[in-house]
Amino acid sequence: MAQAMVRRQRELGLAQREVAFRSGVSVATLRKMQSGAPATFRPQTLARVSEALEWPSNALLLVLEGGRPPPARRTTTTAGREARLAAMCARLAAHEFRAVERLVEELLKGSRATEATDPSRTG
Repeated sequence: MAQAMVRRQRELGLAQREVAFRSGVSVATLRKMQSGAPATFRPQTLARVSEALEWPSNALLLVLEGGRPPPARRTTTTAGREARLAAMCARLAAHEFRAVERLVEELLKGSRATEATDPSRTG
């Protein structure tokens, strides 16, 4: 499982912290999973990490049972991105959600300001 996870993380260009954020799993747990040391992980942890790696939710469980990692499943549609974002937001505490909301608003303001001053960046 460890090799499959590391390989997939590299394919996606994700840092361990990004996988942790996407999955809601701690970096320490990811390190354990990627170390290859024998350990037992809850099915929901395996599912969340699988999804963070853009695999079906049962992917890591299948790998643990001796199967191969599935082909890549990239969610590139707007609806898919929105669903992933909604899942991440659902795991946030109220104060964390408000902080993320403010950050996104600031990023959007900056993006609109850049577009207004640099016409080559539009469209």
